Amino acid sequence: KQWYQRRVAITAGKILIYSLDVAINLFFTIDLIAKFMTSSSMGKFFFKTMNIMDILAVLPFYVELIVFLITAGMPPAQVFALKGSRIGGGVGGLKSVRARRR
Repeated sequence: KQWYQRRVAITAGKILIYSLDVAINLFFTIDLIAKFMTSSSMGKFFFKTMNIMDILAVLPFYVELIVFLITAGMPPAQVFALKGSRIGGGVGGLKSVRARRR
């Protein structure tokens, strides 16, 4: 393959992954909002462990999105550390789910 063909394939792959990331985060955000709206006590909602974990799960996505919009698509290097924390958080979440099943 020519270099430009590989570049198009890589770009298409990145778009697919980013689209999947946006869809998943949107789903979890809608779920979080629905849980908040149907909560019997909205004040106690933020002090339940599972709700805190849900908020912490979607928060990095929105922080990254805001930074991306503010910097007009040229984020500073620290944003890449945020991406690493999102990936690490996902792995940690999977480990906690596995540990609960035991």
